[in-house]
Amino acid sequence: MLADLMRRIGALTTLYMKPNSPNSTLSCGKSAFGSPSRPTPDNFDPYNYTGGCWMRNDAEQQQARHVVFNFPKLCEKAIESSPGARKIMQCDKVEGNFNRAFILHLDNDSKVVARIPFSVAGPTRLTTNSEVATMSYLRKNTSIPVPNVLDWSDNPNNPIGTEYIIMDHVPGVQLRRIWPEMTTHQHMLCVKNLTKLVKQMNDMEFPAYGSIFFCDGPIDTASYVQLTDEFCIGPSCDSRYWPCIPGDQRFYTRKPPNRGPWNSFNQYRQALLDAGLSRIPVKTPSQHLSYYGKVEDHLDLLDKAGSTLEALAQDPRVENLSAPMLLHPDLHMRNIFVDPEDPAHITALIDWQSTSLEPIFSYASVTPDLCTLPSSSEDIFGPSNYNGSDAKCKERLEKDVLICRQTWEVGLAGWGRKLHAARSLDENLIRPFRYCYSSWRDSIAALRHELIEVGQRWTELQLPGTPPYQPSKRELAMHAEQWEDFQAAVELREFLERALCSNGDGWVPMDRCEAAREAMKAARELWLAKCDEIGADDKTKLLWPYDL
Repeated sequence: MLADLMRRIGALTTLYMKPNSPNSTLSCGKSAFGSPSRPTPDNFDPYNYTGGCWMRNDAEQQQARHVVFNFPKLCEKAIESSPGARKIMQCDKVEGNFNRAFILHLDNDSKVVARIPFSVAGPTRLTTNSEVATMSYLRKNTSIPVPNVLDWSDNPNNPIGTEYIIMDHVPGVQLRRIWPEMTTHQHMLCVKNLTKLVKQMNDMEFPAYGSIFFCDGPIDTASYVQLTDEFCIGPSCDSRYWPCIPGDQRFYTRKPPNRGPWNSFNQYRQALLDAGLSRIPVKTPSQHLSYYGKVEDHLDLLDKAGSTLEALAQDPRVENLSAPMLLHPDLHMRNIFVDPEDPAHITALIDWQSTSLEPIFSYASVTPDLCTLPSSSEDIFGPSNYNGSDAKCKERLEKDVLICRQTWEVGLAGWGRKLHAARSLDENLIRPFRYCYSSWRDSIAALRHELIEVGQRWTELQLPGTPPYQPSKRELAMHAEQWEDFQAAVELREFLERALCSNGDGWVPMDRCEAAREAMKAARELWLAKCDEIGADDKTKLLWPYDL
């Protein structure tokens, strides 16, 4: 059913989203947060999100990005931060998933960036303090080029009315804007230079897990871990431990919050389980898809997962790569600036928000988008329709990506050896750590599948004794059914994301919102009609991931 229905939905979505349709003015190109707009007096809105819309929980997502503050005061602060400036000549508003930035062109020929966080960015005060502290720590202890902070405040009760960071606009140009014009050799050199910056992160050592803060920051001085006289390690700002995302509720009736800092890997491991526990409500919601699992099943499986994680943590291969490590949380082209005259030379790494100190192995799958194939204009609803010329272009592109990926791997082998070693670990040894804190959000099937997988390979992986989790025949039968439903839901969601050129939250740019809503409304009607046609139960109908 699913394959046939996807083909029909694909054709329908193409009809609504194609460039010549009156419903849309843009082709289905790669969509991403962070497109700048040059405001005019008529459309400039510094307070509301205007970058796009969501196909799921749109009202909640928009509200989470509505910020009430004193914009004129922010502009005054920005002018004061730049010596010789008296007024703003131009303001560009740029919106990402977690922040709103104003690129201010001043009358002293300088540019500054005034950035304010959304509530989804992380815990109040802590997220801003940690980002500024992390950049300051890196500036003092490495040669990694980070933005120069001119002024900042982590107190939302300041005269501006919100937390903010004012920075010099970094030199150079955003790598994603110049990448298509660069040669393969320049691509290779750029990736090589990035691995050299990663080496400096790889070489640093830390005594605890969590996030970096200023010692005089808004954290409990009794629990932080001292780094220097100026810096310390405090609670993690990672969203795993905080209810920041719309719809991500937390419940602390079973255990209190466990957000760090953590002095040992065992403490860190327990925090992952506690984070998973905090997502589980008191009782199972009435309209809850079966593959997500009941509350009592989640509680039981998390308990068994804890035993598996404990056994894996004692394995030398995991233990030797469990030390705290700092790595930029989003090594992608939009966060890398380069010299336009020498684009292999990296002039800045921006956006250090939510950087945290994690076990080395947790970065095992990190691969910058410099080393991956970009979104293609190829028809995703059927076989490739590349003509001869396009086929040669695709071949050159794939060769380019292969060279970049090989450069990344060779660079890590030479300069980022801890990270390279983590990438060589068998995935079954570390995947359970990635899923235990999100079983309620992602479904019980995802975590159980990882535990079953590692259990089945226990002897092959040369782990001692027997696997702690040994499901009964009843559990295996139940899992087989839930796993099938889970895979179908994931397949449907990912298909719709590709059809909309969207991201995982169902986000699309504002100028494509109307067309996307109409497409999803028609597609959902088709989905429900097909379900009725084959006599599918309500469970199948509820697999539809969007509101429309």
